[in-house]
Amino acid sequence: MNIIDILIMRIGLFIYYNFYGGIMDDKQIFNNWEQFKELLKSTNREGIEEIIKWLDESDFKFAPASTQYHNCFKGGLLAHSIDVYYHMYDFSNLIEFFDLPKDTIIITALLHDVCKIDTYDTSYRNVKNEEGQWTKVPYFTVNEAI
Repeated sequence: MNIIDILIMRIGLFIYYNFYGGIMDDKQIFNNWEQFKELLKSTNREGIEEIIKWLDESDFKFAPASTQYHNCFKGGLLAHSIDVYYHMYDFSNLIEFFDLPKDTIIITALLHDVCKIDTYDTSYRNVKNEEGQWTKVPYFTVNEAI
């Protein structure tokens, strides 16, 4: 991936998260999932297909990255992981200095938060909408059983 591709993706992510409130529909989540899988497969590491299968069977694609801070929305964990991958190129001088292989960068960035799998639950609370009526809205909590 060249620097232009990285900049285009970063600008797109910035606009999406900042102007659309980070709300992701299933289509966007599945587009992110395809990109995520493509990047992982590009490492050609032994066992990567098993990791992808494990992630696919977990809540990784739909989980938030946190309950109230960064990417606290459905699909946020996946989006955050991809965003971290692109942020790694902000440190391209260090990547070059330490001669880090691209597959190491991909794996480190994309899998850095897998410990958050099955960590969050969806709960609901009442919030007044624009018309002043109470409505149930979802929010994320930490699953204390883990």
